[in-house]
Amino acid sequence: MAQRSSTAQKRSSSRKKTRAGSRRTVKRVTDELPQTLKQFSRSVSSRLTALERQIERAEARYRRKFTRLLRKASHELGQLEAKGEREWRKLTTKGRQETAALLRKLEKAVEPPKKQRKRKTSSRSKPQAESNGSGI
Repeated sequence: MAQRSSTAQKRSSSRKKTRAGSRRTVKRVTDELPQTLKQFSRSVSSRLTALERQIERAEARYRRKFTRLLRKASHELGQLEAKGEREWRKLTTKGRQETAALLRKLEKAVEPPKKQRKRKTSSRSKPQAESNGSGI
């Protein structure tokens, strides 16, 4: 007969270990189970009651945590709104000033140019004919 290869031996030994391990697990679980259904029912019922209490405590804890986070978020939102309002006022004030300056520039650009007076040459600069008082 031919000898088994080493990989075949490893496979068969791992199967045996797996079967033995699962048998031990099943035996341990069956040993832990109560002998009667009534005992099992009481055990499960008490565990369920304890679990319900634990869930209620956890719910209360998370409700408090959620409420605290909600309150904090609301407070921060109020601060942001107040800051935003101040910034908005600054922007609108600055915007109004810039708009007014721009309108002044536009008015000056559209406004017809002022008529410039022609300057009369001063009489002092031109020599006048001498008058002898006769008026003629």
